[in-house]
Amino acid sequence: MEIPPSPFSYYQVVDMKVLLDTNFLLIPFTNHVDIFEEIDRALAGGVKFILLSSTLAELRSLRGRERMYARTMLSFINRLRGKFEIVKVQGKTDEIILEYSEKNNSEEFYVATLDKELKAKLKKLKVRTIGMRGKGHVDIG
Repeated sequence: MEIPPSPFSYYQVVDMKVLLDTNFLLIPFTNHVDIFEEIDRALAGGVKFILLSSTLAELRSLRGRERMYARTMLSFINRLRGKFEIVKVQGKTDEIILEYSEKNNSEEFYVATLDKELKAKLKKLKVRTIGMRGKGHVDIG
């Protein structure tokens, strides 16, 4: 008796790409939410996270309580380098996010941010966004 092929073998797994804004990287500390697990779950796995070098610079420049959070996140990113794609850029992070998003926009591309103004600009460019719904779950928009 021959076993029929799985219907899922015909589908190719597509890596989703999520560009992370600085404010989104602080959510695990401020809202106690594992953003990476939540995004992975919401997008059904296969996620590659994109970080701009300007985002990393912003994390390094934070002060006060956020500085401790930023150092912990930078350490996490360093340990899991394979899960992140670092894009070297110069300039203001929000402007670069808009430029990068416009060039790389596709069905598999998202920007994760809490910045309402940035989200509105991304929406005009028809870029898909990820935010927070309440304090416990990511919201795919």
